[in-house]
Amino acid sequence: LGVSMGGVIAQLVYHRHPSRVRSLLLADTNAGGGALAEPARSERVREGVEALERLGARGMAEQRAPRLVRPEAPPELVAELVEIMAEVRPAGYRAAAIALGNTDLTAQLAAIRAPTVVIHGECDGVVPLSTARHVADAIPGSRLVVISEAGHVANQEQPAAFNAAVRRFLREFSRGKNP
Repeated sequence: LGVSMGGVIAQLVYHRHPSRVRSLLLADTNAGGGALAEPARSERVREGVEALERLGARGMAEQRAPRLVRPEAPPELVAELVEIMAEVRPAGYRAAAIALGNTDLTAQLAAIRAPTVVIHGECDGVVPLSTARHVADAIPGSRLVVISEAGHVANQEQPAAFNAAVRRFLREFSRGKNP
């Protein structure tokens, strides 16, 4: 199970070690930021790194956390996200942003043979739902599950619906069905 950048990492693990991956659960993710055309890709990476340097970890967290959820999300959830994001280390963020910006697995999606479910928040403002549709359409036999009233962190904004989708996939997979 990979959420956001973790979904890109899960895809990389699959492509490098397919015999070690029995199934994929990709949530609120894409095929890597490298799928963006230049100069949009470089601009996005640069903006993130500059925001962290200018605002500091807490300031960037306060600016970006609200973008991860729907505008109607509970303020407590936004506050929790700020606390989590404020722990980011600048060097780690910079390296992750550059790595994600240089990764494009779009052409490799069709090579995925593991049973896969793509779970995505319907209101995701970071990775549009259209991107999730593209990812799911490109992976043979995969299924897209859209979580209503959820943004980029569907697992935190609608945990019951998210967990139900995960459990359903795992139940079907354990029964030998290709979910």
